[in-house]
Amino acid sequence: TPQIALDHCIAAQVKKLVLFHHAPEDEAKDIKEKLQSIAQQAQQHGIKLQAAQEGFIEEVAYAS
Repeated sequence: TPQIALDHCIAAQVKKLVLFHHAPEDEAKDIKEKLQSIAQQAQQHGIKLQAAQEGFIEEVAYAS
């Protein structure tokens, strides 16, 4: 769930969470609702939220 993903991000001090969906029945509005359900808590912890889309590319850098 988005909440479980956010909980793990908070524990790991992640800066950005990109959510994707795997449920074929989900529409854009469903994904938006899922993001909104955790948006306030994410902001309180300084975590940026984004919904992945087809063709979305995110560069990931390792910081030691």
